[in-house]
Formats: sequence, structure tokens, C-alpha cells
Amino acid sequence: MEKAAELLESTNMKVIDIAIRVGYENQGKFAKVFSNLYGVPPLEFRRLSK
Repeated sequence: MEKAAELLESTNMKVIDIAIRVGYENQGKFAKVFSNLYGVPPLEFRRLSK
């Protein structure tokens, strides 16, 4: 998930592409796990990191 957070902060990659890159084929599952770890969904994390 650290790599996913890094990619969300530093690229404009789509969330599904980031999910696949870090080993998730299901974007919903990725978003749930990410949200549990970081307290916000991936797109919100990206918005807050700008």
C-alpha cells in the first residue's frame, strides 16, 4: 500500500491501474483495504496530497 500511496501522490495514473500494479485485480477490494489503512479512499487521498 505504500507504493500505491506514492503513485497516487506522484502520478495521474487511474486508481484501477494503481490497484493492478500493486497486486489487486478488483478496484473495490483495493479501495477498501486502502481506506482501512489510510482512513480515506484512494481518490480522496490523492486530492488531499496535492
